[in-house]
Amino acid sequence: MKATQFEETQRFRQPWIWMLLGVLTLYVGYEVAINWDQNKTFTQAYPLLVVISVLLLFLTMRLQTRVVNGQLFYKYTPIINSWRKYSFDEIETMELITYNSLLQFGGWGIRFNADAWLYNVAGKHGIKVVTAKQKFIIGTSKPEEAALIIEQFKAHKHAK
Repeated sequence: MKATQFEETQRFRQPWIWMLLGVLTLYVGYEVAINWDQNKTFTQAYPLLVVISVLLLFLTMRLQTRVVNGQLFYKYTPIINSWRKYSFDEIETMELITYNSLLQFGGWGIRFNADAWLYNVAGKHGIKVVTAKQKFIIGTSKPEEAALIIEQFKAHKHAK
């Protein structure tokens, strides 16, 4: 089998997310600052620490997908830090799908509905993978390249 190559890294780049997080951070920071003179306790800063933690989480989150030499790898840092690996031999089916993350899964990120796990950042395209033990969808912003990988997966399966 020839070396299959696919690589993609996605980050949260939606302007509305960053505007919402920015406004929330400024508002909570303002509230902490104007109330600081009254109590001067660090417990007042907890809401600001939570908002900053969420901001840092979004800054560091990224979905990485690779297909190399008949193996699919993905990780969703900082939540899934080690590569999850599936060989083409253990994958039963792989297909490119179009989905609505908000309506079908309730949003973006790592989600689950009654059918499958979803790992995505944005967009409406995904690589649906079915193994003997699980079903999951990895979001992609490169559907044309993903379709080529899926064709190579199907060729691998038919050659067996």
